[in-house]
Amino acid sequence: GNKSININKPSRVTILKEGGPAVAVASDEPITLSEAREKEGFVNVIARLHECRDDSIVAKASGKEIKIVRGRLVDQTGTMTFVSWVPFSQEPGTLLKIEGASIRRFRNNPEINFNDGTKIELYRDSKFPKLEKLQDSLTSNIASLRDGMNDVRIVLQIESWQSREFTNAEGETKTVRSGDVLDPTGKSRLTCWCEFEPEVGDFIEISKARVQSWMGSPDLVIDEIDQVKKLEEAPWGAIDPELHWVNVDLSELVSGGSRRGVETSGRVVSVRSDCGMIERCPECRRVLRESSCSEHGAQRGVEDLRLRLVADNGEANASLIMSRGPSEE
Repeated sequence: GNKSININKPSRVTILKEGGPAVAVASDEPITLSEAREKEGFVNVIARLHECRDDSIVAKASGKEIKIVRGRLVDQTGTMTFVSWVPFSQEPGTLLKIEGASIRRFRNNPEINFNDGTKIELYRDSKFPKLEKLQDSLTSNIASLRDGMNDVRIVLQIESWQSREFTNAEGETKTVRSGDVLDPTGKSRLTCWCEFEPEVGDFIEISKARVQSWMGSPDLVIDEIDQVKKLEEAPWGAIDPELHWVNVDLSELVSGGSRRGVETSGRVVSVRSDCGMIERCPECRRVLRESSCSEHGAQRGVEDLRLRLVADNGEANASLIMSRGPSEE
């Protein structure tokens, strides 16, 4: 499907996806978890069980409780969560061969699903790494973050940090802490609903984090202080945020998820007719249509400048949206 690159600031690239990936038909040969993440439809995989737990959901239509099992698989290439709609019970570390599992996506996050047609059996392979040797595969990086992910473990460098008080719907005063973080693969946002005050430049490791979209890009979120720890030793040389731009091929950007802190290249092949001066709603910054906002009704607009282009590298193309700052440069 078509995708576009949305540049609100020089450092932000958001992939807006129309349609979806082609549905894959399971072959006889198993694939790796990193390959499965890019698929939709049925897949066969060989992986170790990292963890599993009983859970339940409530069906919207009937209101009935449905028992499920949630868990995580891991191999040398990465990790994926799964949902089993049929009884499932194995010990962590067990090597499994799974045939006929389906890949479903919550927001942009792929998840393996087991159902009545899925065949799961114990598998023996002396060359397959033991669970303790796969710990690196359980650690994510910023480039791999997708909206809707949960139980994320990741190492980060703090770029900025601040706190903000607000009043919730119950009239209670709450404090949220947040800041920009980075690693060698890019930049992201971290939001903390607990008392955590790191210093700029600190290295931290967070666990059991969830990912939600913030201004079109993945935002890491933690709720408890025991989800984060400061690292005494730097996992990499200190990164200068002003110079930290990860070069990503345009084809990879188009086929991947939303990213921040990246640079790419392509030839401008088209200039859209809706470039130039526009009016935005003073309340929500949406573009006004005939002096009216879809959310706030008739408004006296605030003038802004926008360019909309199409960039192409010979293999892929994407829409390029530039706000006032980059446009004026």
